[in-house]
Amino acid sequence: MRARAAARFGRALALAAAACGGSTSAAGPDGGAAPPFDGPGASVVQVDTGCDATQTDPHNCGGCGIDCEGGACVEGVCSSPPLGVLASGQQTPVGIALDDANVYWMNLGISGSAAQVMKCAKTGCGNAPTVLASAPWSAPTRLAVYGGTVYWATESVLLSCSTDGCPAGPTVLSSGALQPTDIAVGDAGIYVGDSIQHALLVYPLAGGANPTALWSSSAAPAAIALGGTTVYFATTGVSLLSCGAAGCATIVSGGMPTALAVDGANVYIGTETSMSPGTVAWCPEASCAAGPKLLTSRVTYCAGIAGDGTNLYFSDRGMAGADGGSAFSGLGRVAKCPLAGCTGNPTPVAGFVNLPQQIAVDGTTVYWTDFGSSTNPSGTMDGRVMTASK
Repeated sequence: MRARAAARFGRALALAAAACGGSTSAAGPDGGAAPPFDGPGASVVQVDTGCDATQTDPHNCGGCGIDCEGGACVEGVCSSPPLGVLASGQQTPVGIALDDANVYWMNLGISGSAAQVMKCAKTGCGNAPTVLASAPWSAPTRLAVYGGTVYWATESVLLSCSTDGCPAGPTVLSSGALQPTDIAVGDAGIYVGDSIQHALLVYPLAGGANPTALWSSSAAPAAIALGGTTVYFATTGVSLLSCGAAGCATIVSGGMPTALAVDGANVYIGTETSMSPGTVAWCPEASCAAGPKLLTSRVTYCAGIAGDGTNLYFSDRGMAGADGGSAFSGLGRVAKCPLAGCTGNPTPVAGFVNLPQQIAVDGTTVYWTDFGSSTNPSGTMDGRVMTASK
């Protein structure tokens, strides 16, 4: 019975995958009632700085040095920020993570600018987040926060930084051949997907040693999440696998996974497709082998997923434009489904969102990053870090 249930879900994911040849991705305010930029123009402050993208840069909006003070810059005009903006004017923000007091994310940068590891208090930081570390890292992963330390991986290097900052630069935990796809951290170590070896690697928390390959195949893990002593991961064609004390096992086969999360009791998984519906689903850790429960297939690209034992939350990037590049403006969303079911119709948390990225939740709040006014999936100078009540 369990095998049949898992197979049915795998076929549902595989049907979504079969309709397109897309690639996998790793691995994010106002209740959806209003577009992200509404309200009167914000006050402006003159700042002595260079500028170029004056149509979208909130620090140089309509001209050099015109700062929107937390608002967005749309076609060279400042607008007031909507409720729930922790930070705006971020350069391609992705990879959100939380601890008890703060929100962390990675700014990938744009037009050759350096990437940044960022921090803002959950209660707000006056739209002036702290830069914990910055360098021109190549293709960094999202962030993982554990035990007062922020971890991430980039090409050939595994790095860490105290959540209080690392003014002398991040700690190099390991260096060597590595093309990371995702990261997760727990008591047993640092788990990283590697597209060179097509493997799931685990490093010691303190670094300084070669990684151990827990699993390898023909495709690297696209998303990784930890549940106690078990690591869950997803890869093309094999939607959900796990490695624990008894070894590694396939839980669900089929599909194109993009997002994965564990909340201590449940596993949450999202997929994508460009030609037929993507999916979001979940299963209790203790019985995932029986097959995840499909909550909705009304998803285009699940960029991020999270859960709290009552609801599943996800970000959906929306449809790509006819040119296959830029997205249609405002078609992204953040939504939720009760684990008991939502009859395929997720409840909006925020609508009219451009290119929402990863997502995280705590006891009261949903957090995510998005691209602000930009519909260019390759980057933005107007990215936002957002919050909304659960």
